[in-house]
Amino acid sequence: MPETGTAQARSTATPPPGRAPERLPTGVAAAIRTPGFPLAIAFGHGSAWVSTHRATTLYRIDPRSNRVEAEIDVGRESCGRIEVTADAVWVVACEDGPSARVDPSSNQVVETTESGALPPVKAGGDLWQVLAGHNILARIDPATMATTARIPLGPLPGMPLVAFGAIWIPTTDGIHRIDVHTGKARTVRLGETDTDILLARAAGAIWVANGLDGVLWRVSPQGRAIRTSLQARPPSLFYDIGLAAGRGHLFLRSGDTRVWEVDPRTETIVARHHATGAGGHVAIGFGSLWAANAGDDSVWRIRLR
Repeated sequence: MPETGTAQARSTATPPPGRAPERLPTGVAAAIRTPGFPLAIAFGHGSAWVSTHRATTLYRIDPRSNRVEAEIDVGRESCGRIEVTADAVWVVACEDGPSARVDPSSNQVVETTESGALPPVKAGGDLWQVLAGHNILARIDPATMATTARIPLGPLPGMPLVAFGAIWIPTTDGIHRIDVHTGKARTVRLGETDTDILLARAAGAIWVANGLDGVLWRVSPQGRAIRTSLQARPPSLFYDIGLAAGRGHLFLRSGDTRVWEVDPRTETIVARHHATGAGGHVAIGFGSLWAANAGDDSVWRIRLR
């Protein structure tokens, strides 16, 4: 069962500014210091949110000033996506740790899941929660909060993506596709995979970045996987190569210092953007590309044409 509690948030109303613009590569609008190996980025409640992999800090960034406005101690290091809902910001913990629910109105941790449980998602009128410690997807009746089904998953399941009437869950066995109406599951095989698999939705398909070899896959809504010709070089520090969708394009981290902008209709690279710091996620928000630079302890905000 979830536990409730509080965690302190350190206000940073007047934080030190990012690096001087003249020191940044062309196209980089701001560099924001986020110590602790920044990993995942998400947007909501008027802010950008950045988790850390070697610290327990969740950073809240004001996109108007490009400054950190709060540092929230979530109690555990993060190893997955940040999930933003209408009333919360969820931070996924590493391995069997609990995920933390942050109230954006107070910048406080107000709830944690049981160990190994990821934040629940809504789909098909039900709640669905990955119990990573047991390799199980639980289907929950939101009226009674009773578990109505337990669906087996592969090892080390990650945060689900809801799209095309299904729940898509990355595991080391491949991508599990679960129909939200029937509960029927199938596994989409992608060859050899690792724990660092990222999903995005664009151009009528699910796109999968395999951190083990850098290959980008396109998966139909029915679960048919096609290997594209695009293969990024995984960053030297994290295999997590970073994948995001926005503005009709895909954004794929292609190594330590580059992010590819890809047209998913033609599967061609249409632009290359700067990054640094040996890996981290990418995201699209507030009209910009954001890149977490783990080895540099920074987040870059990058202009898009």
